[in-house]
Amino acid sequence: GAGGGCGELSLLTLKPRTATIAATSQEVTLLMVNRKTFNGKIGDLIKKKRDQWVPFLEKVSIFEKDLNAYERGLLADAVKPKVFENGEQVTKAGEMSSSLFFLLKEGIIEDVTQKRQLQSGDYFGEVEI
Repeated sequence: GAGGGCGELSLLTLKPRTATIAATSQEVTLLMVNRKTFNGKIGDLIKKKRDQWVPFLEKVSIFEKDLNAYERGLLADAVKPKVFENGEQVTKAGEMSSSLFFLLKEGIIEDVTQKRQLQSGDYFGEVEI
């Protein structure tokens, strides 16, 4: 989709590409970055974010078996952490869905509707998306 990418794993790991890409419109404009620049600028940021999130994602039950390392890396690229303060409401039953999937990294939250506590590695929102 728009804003998507591919090829970064090959640049980061020096392994062969895993995708064949072909133009499917009348004209295609690509912006290209060589390995040295990518790894020196962008690659370090991607690696740092993946190093932070992939070990956690490997422990989340729905991801540990069904996603391979590449897919967990893509998921790590996509996560956006948000901190909630004690007592702050994350979602509210009956409101329109935010179409977000939530993974609990740290702390404890309460699912008041189902009368259960969620902790690190638990998730919710998957039914809504």
